[in-house]
Amino acid sequence: MGFASKGFQLRPARSDDFRFAWSLYEELMRQLTIELLGRWNDPGQKQVVELAVTHPGTSIVVKDELDAGWLHVVESPDAIYLGQLYLAPSFQNRGIGTAILRELTDRARRGSKTLTLDVMKNNRSRMLYERLGFHVIGQSEYKLKMQWQETSPSEAMFEHGDSSFISIQSQRLVLRRFTERDLPTFVGYRSCPEVALYQSWGNYTINDARTFLKEMNEIHPAMPGKWFQFAVEHKEKGQHIGDCALMIEAGDPEQARIGYTVAPQYQSQGFATEAVGRLLGYVFGTLEKHRVIATLDVLNRSSVRVVEKLGMRREGHFIESAFFKGRWCDEYMHAILRREWKMGRI
Repeated sequence: MGFASKGFQLRPARSDDFRFAWSLYEELMRQLTIELLGRWNDPGQKQVVELAVTHPGTSIVVKDELDAGWLHVVESPDAIYLGQLYLAPSFQNRGIGTAILRELTDRARRGSKTLTLDVMKNNRSRMLYERLGFHVIGQSEYKLKMQWQETSPSEAMFEHGDSSFISIQSQRLVLRRFTERDLPTFVGYRSCPEVALYQSWGNYTINDARTFLKEMNEIHPAMPGKWFQFAVEHKEKGQHIGDCALMIEAGDPEQARIGYTVAPQYQSQGFATEAVGRLLGYVFGTLEKHRVIATLDVLNRSSVRVVEKLGMRREGHFIESAFFKGRWCDEYMHAILRREWKMGRI
């Protein structure tokens, strides 16, 4: 399996990888096992890992020249079985597991093979498997057996969103999933009164941010009715500078709503326009949606300039349409169609 384009690689496991494989396995599985079985058999679990590491179907996941995880795959002429897939916590929620599973589902599709796995009943990884098309086909006392069943791309996207999303880029920016390391800057600019002035939050705390991150880790872009927020990163500096938000209308999934925030020290430098422009490209180009809407407080003149610069037309002015932070406010509604966005780039 080749993943260089995804930013990580797989290499065959060696016998001297046991220490790493065991340490990660114990870190991820000990508590889950005790919760479910009420015990942890150290010698027995070590034997499982020893057998896996010496098996030719076991690979080590390498990211940024660091061992990030390991997986064990058994393949026969008519079937693929994913025996284990473990990623270190610092490398989770970065699209690595999704990319590996996508490769396995593609291989199963091309070879007309079944693809199955087992997952402990209390393991949250089940949520990822379900999003990628795995369904429960059997169970034991402690585990579920799941099998991948192919759905059309449009069906999968409508139900589960863009589960393969890792990041998108513009000239100066990267729009990606939020990670734990973003939380200090996220709280920093959300706590700034001038940033919060036209936003729904007030006193934003680190606990609010942790709850937010947990919610973002459980969804994907383009899940109907769910606001997904992209962290905006400055490419050259490698710094988190803001976020963009996207929500596909649950009742009309051909239409989407967007929002955005930029930290004060990065405002008035074209970053909001660049980030929102790239988000529109993703919505119209990758997701192929018909119409995008932005609703803004009329007093938020800088944000109004951003959307109008990108070609979004003002379609409405709603008078005292929202009671917001102790006052009735007017709102503008701006929108743009996919064909208008495409014409603007000819």
